[in-house]
Amino acid sequence: MASSTQHKVGHVLQAASIPKGQGRRWSRYSSRTFYLFVSPWIIGFFLLTLIPLLYALGLSFTDWDGLSPHWHIIGLTNYINIFQDSEAWGSLFRTLLYAVIAVPLSIAGGLGLAVMLNQRLKAAGFFRTVFYVPSLVPIVATAIMWKLIFDRDAGALNAVL
Repeated sequence: MASSTQHKVGHVLQAASIPKGQGRRWSRYSSRTFYLFVSPWIIGFFLLTLIPLLYALGLSFTDWDGLSPHWHIIGLTNYINIFQDSEAWGSLFRTLLYAVIAVPLSIAGGLGLAVMLNQRLKAAGFFRTVFYVPSLVPIVATAIMWKLIFDRDAGALNAVL
């Protein structure tokens, strides 16, 4: 059920193929599986990203202050006020400058460190440990705090009970 293809170097590769007559059924099964695995992401995207984004966009056309229950549609007035404000332009410039400088530098620095640690260096294991330990510290600190809270003799929860 598999066909062979000749590789450039001369190795024979086995390519998986769908048995004849099962193409549509396999395609239908494959698409169902795809949607089954993708659906949690799609639901999360709609609930946590798209709906709040559209809601915030709609609120940007109102004069709602975030506290009072009353609001009125004012159209593009908020956007006109922002584009006429010199502080807003300065803030936008600083944000773009940061995005253009800091983001590529951090990506290049991370890539450089990854390439360096992937080389066969004597101290590569030490540096991998030094870079990885800070990600473990909050987990260990949280575990210690919960252990102290639930301690039978001197725990904070025991003192409350």
